[in-house]
Amino acid sequence: MADQECCKVALGIGTIAADCDKNQLAGARDLRVALLCYVLSISETAAPDHVVDDIVMNTLINNPIDGDDEYLFYKIGTKEKTLSHTFAWTCAEETDRNSFEETIAGQVPYRNPRTFNVLQQWMCKEIVAIAKEAGDDGRWFITGIGGGLKLRDVNGGTGEGTRDNNNTNIVISGEELLRSFIYVDAGTPAATQALMDAITSTAI
Repeated sequence: MADQECCKVALGIGTIAADCDKNQLAGARDLRVALLCYVLSISETAAPDHVVDDIVMNTLINNPIDGDDEYLFYKIGTKEKTLSHTFAWTCAEETDRNSFEETIAGQVPYRNPRTFNVLQQWMCKEIVAIAKEAGDDGRWFITGIGGGLKLRDVNGGTGEGTRDNNNTNIVISGEELLRSFIYVDAGTPAATQALMDAITSTAI
């Protein structure tokens, strides 16, 4: 026991059942994706309220030598109520090594050349994903900033009948992530939204 770090939760866990928002909705929305190399740097606050408070993209204004103005996040339009984020944090008893696994899955409803071109090019590449929890008070979160998160599975089809689901299913996941997801908070909801918009491409 002597070699283990003894730490404390500075402010405790804090939330009790009575504090929970009974109208909180499950799921996620507003998926935005960028290749890992598009992100120049990320600023994080200290514990215990540990959040990302700034994200800087690898654009020409931020990196005149190696930057590119297309190094931004891009919106992935998923069908309403199909986007989900799941995670599992585990500790291997034999080694006390922690492991972070995460999956973002959703359905893209429109089959168009640009969408499929991007999805095909980004298959198996390390990406960073940002999304927002469902509900009016949903919080933004970011994952993949430590590497290991990849676009791993894209599948779909036209369906056979007129009422068949012909959405395209996408799965973004990482099984050996060095970092778990973390919430994004630039100080206020308005400032956080402004940050998200500033790092996202306006291209359709």
